Amino acid sequence: MEDIEYNLKIALNDKVVTEDDLSKILEIANMVKNGIDKQKQEINKEPEVKDENKLPEIKVSKELPQIKNKEELENFVKAQLKDDIVHGKTEKKGQAFDDQGVTRDLYEFKGICFRSDKLAPNTVVKEGGIKSVMDLSKPENMQEAMGLAQGKGATGKSGCSSAQQFRNCMNYLGQSSGRIYIIDTTKLSENDHAYSMKDIILENKFKDHDESAGEVNITDIPNKAIIGWIKITEDMINTKDNDAKIKKIFNGFENGNTTVEFNELYGK
Repeated sequence: MEDIEYNLKIALNDKVVTEDDLSKILEIANMVKNGIDKQKQEINKEPEVKDENKLPEIKVSKELPQIKNKEELENFVKAQLKDDIVHGKTEKKGQAFDDQGVTRDLYEFKGICFRSDKLAPNTVVKEGGIKSVMDLSKPENMQEAMGLAQGKGATGKSGCSSAQQFRNCMNYLGQSSGRIYIIDTTKLSENDHAYSMKDIILENKFKDHDESAGEVNITDIPNKAIIGWIKITEDMINTKDNDAKIKKIFNGFENGNTTVEFNELYGK
């Protein structure tokens, strides 16, 4: 700053310049100098390295929504489509052997889950809920349902796969006769479980990141644990991009293409 002032005085030696003029000139010169310094800092700054594996932060609410009728269910679904919050919490629930005979910790999710299923509601209700394809009375199938078989975190057809977030259940949408079922795992029967694959994978150090997309694998889903279901169109099902699909489902409430039905057996 002193160099700038000295050079200005030399340059303006034979000019009529007041102290106020000199102050203004020095102020402008200082602003220019600061601007140049800032540009140098930007040029020399280390480039930010993006972590390609880092997923956006997921919002979690441990408070479960109170849903007692169709209107409240519809409002919940609309809110979920706008802001895909995880509703619930994970609890450590005992231990079990994996396929190598190593004792592993088990984690269960208590909250709201979403499941796409080709079964129509009348079939689900008639059969007493949604059932595991594989017989879970067989130890090897139960081990797979826990995510402890050879493919750690992979559940196959053992149990009923669901997701903590709406968007992560949509890859399994089938024909329009099916539905997106909304499940409350706090209403499961005493002997049923809702295994949190994310926590089983990470807490047992099978992998260093969750590849399950927040999967919750439920052993069996009784009617009393199903809050209701969402019916969507074939066009929505066939839309590949998830964001576009969610937008269509949300807009479908306005034109009648998206409908929800409350399950009268919920909680009973």
